[in-house]
Amino acid sequence: MPKYPHTCRKKTSGNKYLYYPTVYYHGKQYQPGPGFRSRKEAYERALEIMQELRHGKYIENKVTVKELVIQYLNEAKHALEITTWNIEEGLFRNYIVPELGHIPLRELNSYHIQTLRDKIIDKISPGQSRATLIKLRKLLRYGIKWDLVKDNAAGKVELPKRIKSEKEMLSLDQFFYLLTQEEIPLKDRCAIALAGCAGLRRGEIFGLRWQDIDFNNKQVYIAKSFTGSIIKDAKTEMSQSTLLMADILTQLLKEYRSECGFSYWVFPSIQQNNQKPFTPNTWTEKYWKPILRKYGLPIVGIHSLRHFFATFLISLNIPAPIVQRYMRHARISTTVDVYTHLSTRDMLNAVTLIDEKFGSFIHGRSMEG
Repeated sequence: MPKYPHTCRKKTSGNKYLYYPTVYYHGKQYQPGPGFRSRKEAYERALEIMQELRHGKYIENKVTVKELVIQYLNEAKHALEITTWNIEEGLFRNYIVPELGHIPLRELNSYHIQTLRDKIIDKISPGQSRATLIKLRKLLRYGIKWDLVKDNAAGKVELPKRIKSEKEMLSLDQFFYLLTQEEIPLKDRCAIALAGCAGLRRGEIFGLRWQDIDFNNKQVYIAKSFTGSIIKDAKTEMSQSTLLMADILTQLLKEYRSECGFSYWVFPSIQQNNQKPFTPNTWTEKYWKPILRKYGLPIVGIHSLRHFFATFLISLNIPAPIVQRYMRHARISTTVDVYTHLSTRDMLNAVTLIDEKFGSFIHGRSMEG
C-alpha cells in the first residue's frame, strides 16, 4: 500500500492531459472518474471519496448514463405526452447517449458535460443545443431523486444563449389572397382561416367537432386537440376556451358545413372512413405546402398563421389581455414576449414613413430658402 491514502496519475487524452485519482482504503482501491481536468479536481474528488468511505456513505454503483436514460424514458412514457416523449427520446439518443452513455454516473463531472456542449454546438442549432443540455439537467435531477447521482454536474455548465429568430409569416395581402381563391378547396380555406382568423393551434384545428361551433353566436369552443395520432383534451385548462369568430371565418365555415354534409369531425379523414379527423402532418404535407408552392408564397408552417393573427391584433392596438385570451396563454408575459416584436418588414415600413415625413419637411424648408 502506498504511503499516502490516494495517488494521482497524469495521462494524455487527445491533445489534453487528464488526471486519474486512486483512493486506497482497507486494502481496496477505488478509482473514481474517467479523468479530471486538473490535479486539484482529482485530489478533491479523492478526498470526498475518502470521507464517504470513512463514514460508510460511499456507494459503489456502476450505473451508466445510458442505463439511467433507459430507466428515465421508461418511467416518462406514463407521464409525458407522446410528442414530448418522442422529442426527449430523440435528444437522448442522438446527442447525449453517444457522448456520455458509457460513463458511470458516479464518475460523471462537469468536464464531460462541457465537452458534450462544445461538440453539439458545432453540429446543431443553439436552440437544440440548449434543449439537449436542459434535458440532461432534468435527467440528472431524476438520478439525484434515486440516489444514483450526488449532484447535478450539468447545472455547472452554461447553457447556449437563446437566439431570437424573426418568425417568417405571410403578409396580410398574401393571407387574404389565399382565403379568396376559389380554386383552393373550401375545407383547406377553413383550416387556414381558423389559424389566421382565430389563432388556433394546428392540433386544435383538426380536433374540432361540429358541435364545437356555434353559428348563431359566432363562437368556436376549443375542447380537443389532435397530436401525433392521439385525440386528447386541449393543451391546458387555459387552452380550453370559447372564442368569438370573425365574420369571414363564420361565413367560410357555414359554406363548408353545407357542402360536406353530416360528419362528426369538422375535418374528417376519408382514409379513416370519417371516424377520425385528418392528421395535422398529413394535411400540412399534402395540402398546405402544395398550396403555398402553387401561389409562389413562402413555405411557412401552419402555426405561423397563429403568429400572424396575434401580430395582426397587436398592430390594431388591441389590448394585450384580449390578445392573451385569443392566444390562450397562461401568462400575459408570454403573449408580450412572443408577439410584440417588429419584423424587418414592419421596420422598413416605419422607415419609409419617416423618410416621407422628413423628406417633405426638408423639401419645404429648402423651397423657403
